[in-house]
Amino acid sequence: MKYLIFFFFTGTILFSQKIEVNRIKFLINDSEFIWDLENSISGDLNPSGSEPEFIASFFRYKPGDKVELNKLEKEIDEYSLRLVESGLFYSQQISIVPPRKYPNKRTIVVKVSDGFKYRFGGGNAYGFFGNMNLYGRGDYLLLAGGLNKVLLDYRQNAPNKTFWGNKLFINPLENYGYNSIYVGYNISPDISFIVDFKGNFKEVIYPSGGISINLKKNIILGDHRINYQLENSFTPYYNLSLDTRYIPPIPISLQTKFNWDVSNADLFLGSYFYYHFKTITQPPFNIKLSPYIFVEAINPRMGVGLEIYFDVPIFTIFSLSYGWDLDGNGSFEFR
Repeated sequence: MKYLIFFFFTGTILFSQKIEVNRIKFLINDSEFIWDLENSISGDLNPSGSEPEFIASFFRYKPGDKVELNKLEKEIDEYSLRLVESGLFYSQQISIVPPRKYPNKRTIVVKVSDGFKYRFGGGNAYGFFGNMNLYGRGDYLLLAGGLNKVLLDYRQNAPNKTFWGNKLFINPLENYGYNSIYVGYNISPDISFIVDFKGNFKEVIYPSGGISINLKKNIILGDHRINYQLENSFTPYYNLSLDTRYIPPIPISLQTKFNWDVSNADLFLGSYFYYHFKTITQPPFNIKLSPYIFVEAINPRMGVGLEIYFDVPIFTIFSLSYGWDLDGNGSFEFR
């Protein structure tokens, strides 16, 4: 019995033993950078593509941090998913390399290939153009114009985890819109804090603003994955938004959206079912089925609709979507 207890106690110590992140190597397109304890990130003088500081911002740890090996491996999986979900890279590969002389240290090797950063397309009575990776730091600029949408959306990221931006939206047909100026801070790769100053107009101009805390997280359970995005806004009324997507190891995934606006007493709940066709040629063909339900408390009403989207991506960048509801209202978008 005492040997069993000793084995259990020793095994627990070994399993929970912490290792140190020795350094992080970034291979970005044709450029190489090293981040270690002695100095900041160093590498090619004329880099091509994304900055290594921007790639590092998706990762929770830095050189010198000590962490249990199983937690580091889990963070590597989440790190890879964050890079994928950013939509800015064609490919990404992350590995953990143990140095020969130091068994309790690890080197992280991150290899990425920048994707096509330009976006263009349109929808019902409008067109848009944008750049999603200005200056290699994930900054973006989107411009849209048309009968029912005028948009200027700009965001700039700083190396010290802060960011700021401006979003101007106008619907000429309905004669309403807003202009939002915001500043924020990335507390971690999953959590951001934002202060927003907004000017709204519909017949008259009235100011608003507030504070929001956003959380975006992946939960990995074997071959299953749950992605959720939670936004708590105080503007000054409370607004709660939750977007969850369940991705099993089969070509079907489920997405649910929940939004509660206290100022308007509006409640929205929607479910979106995705079926991903397996095709011989790439890219694959996707269909999105979207039943939804909504309730508005100020003007009480309830509705149930069905939207069907046919999604044909081109090199995982562009897609053509068309949908309609049970009332026969249709819409399309190319991006």
